Amino acid sequence: ELLSGFSNNTASGNGVGDYIQVANGTLPSSTNQVISLDQLIDDVLVMDGNATIPATSSLTLPAGLVVKMRPNTQFTISGAMTANGTPPSPIVFTSLHDDDFLGDTNKNGGATLPAAGDWRGLIVQSAGSLTVADAELVFGGGSILSPVNVSSADTSLTMTDCILRDSLVDGLQLNNLTFATLSVSGCTFANNGEYGVANVRLELLSGFSNNTASGNGVGD
Repeated sequence: ELLSGFSNNTASGNGVGDYIQVANGTLPSSTNQVISLDQLIDDVLVMDGNATIPATSSLTLPAGLVVKMRPNTQFTISGAMTANGTPPSPIVFTSLHDDDFLGDTNKNGGATLPAAGDWRGLIVQSAGSLTVADAELVFGGGSILSPVNVSSADTSLTMTDCILRDSLVDGLQLNNLTFATLSVSGCTFANNGEYGVANVRLELLSGFSNNTASGNGVGD
């Protein structure tokens, strides 16, 4: 929550990384956190630990942001999280080892390569709300958690024009749960280890439209 105290800073020549290290991503209760690109360095947010959004709090991420996740980290959403990119400036969630987005952030010269399951996912629980548009989620699925994983009933999930690819398991896991709101439209599920979308209740199919799937291990 202290990122709001930073603006228009630069970093170069540092041994481990030229970024602001976020070690504790847990928001206090009743906090509405809006992150802007000028709070960060080079448009990258590096999560060194898990992030938790409690029931009374919210987190809003800006278009053009690249979120790089340390291995075995996740966002746990019991409040509200909004990550709306735009077609020219999508939001990306990926592994810290992924040099395809904003280069060699961890400055190891390509000694580590990204892989499916490097990070876990966006975990929606306890009547939480997740809204994501024009975003790409890559190399998630660690600990058998999909990059978008709904773990409690009566949550709200809206996904528009997103790409979920190269997950160790499914692209989207709904766990046969009921929803307060569900809309998944114009999304692509590609090259995930298991299903593109898994465990959807029959009556919820009306919440899906114009999605595509290809290259998933168990079924498209």
